[in-house]
Amino acid sequence: YLHMREDWDSYWADLNLKGDEPLSDLWEGMFRTTRALFRLAKIPEPEKDELIAFSRVLPKLVYERFDALYPQAQPLLEKLHTDGVCLHVATYWTAAMARGLLTGGGVLTYFSEPVLGMDVTESFAKDYDVLALKVDAAPEACLIADSDPLSLEQARQIGMHPALVQSGDDLVKIMALAVNPA
Repeated sequence: YLHMREDWDSYWADLNLKGDEPLSDLWEGMFRTTRALFRLAKIPEPEKDELIAFSRVLPKLVYERFDALYPQAQPLLEKLHTDGVCLHVATYWTAAMARGLLTGGGVLTYFSEPVLGMDVTESFAKDYDVLALKVDAAPEACLIADSDPLSLEQARQIGMHPALVQSGDDLVKIMALAVNPA
């Protein structure tokens, strides 16, 4: 992985995830990086069709094998779920990658469908407009917790309540808002 990181930009240099065909560019980038894993590990590369299929499932398989969430996240998400708060995901990752991460953290069952990844929205953006429509929620009823200030500004502009997450401590404060809105 460290060797891959050295060349990471070269695998994605000519791809534009914010361009006209973001999903095609994502799949191509995932194909290239998966192919690089075989090359760097000195393992013979499978046929192209197999490599393409593998590149689409590998990230989910990796993410579901470990817990990458803040330590405070699991108990807070469990409490929100138990208290009846409806939890959803909108991400610029694929839906499978997001499900893998939530599985690895032991919290997938707390989240409702749909999981909106860029493979669903066909956009390299956390599309909160689409999320509000898909979950049939008024924007002002939504609290968006995110580490990306630009995404939070989009959420604020459509009437949602943005909350910046930069650490596990921030997450505790934000989730308290979800349970006790002021």
